Amino acid sequence: MTDAIILNVRDPQKSAAFYAGLLNIEAENDDGAVAFRFGGQRLRLCAGEGRAHEIGIRLRHEAAVISTYEHWWDKGVRLTQIPTRGVNGMDFWAEDPDGHRLHVFCA
Repeated sequence: MTDAIILNVRDPQKSAAFYAGLLNIEAENDDGAVAFRFGGQRLRLCAGEGRAHEIGIRLRHEAAVISTYEHWWDKGVRLTQIPTRGVNGMDFWAEDPDGHRLHVFCA
C-alpha cells in the first residue's frame, strides 16, 4: 500500500492553497514540507524542480466525476479535458500550478 504521493513544486505555499481548495482539507507541516492527509494517504509537497507527475483520483459514481469537474471549473482549475465516457468509464483531466496532471475518474 502506498503511504504518500510526493510532488516537487516551485512554490509550496501556492500549491498548498491550490490543493486545500481542491480537496477541501487543511494542510499540515510535515518535516518542513506541506502535506495533506486523506483516505489513508498523504500528499506531500516539497520545494524543488522536477518533472510533472500524474495523480489519479478515483470516485465512486459518474455523477461525482461531473460534480467534481463543475466544482473545479468554478474554482478556476486548469481543466485540460471535459468529462468523457470511455471504455473504462467517465473521466476528465486537469493540471495543478506546476503542471502535475490530475486524472479524475470512476470505473
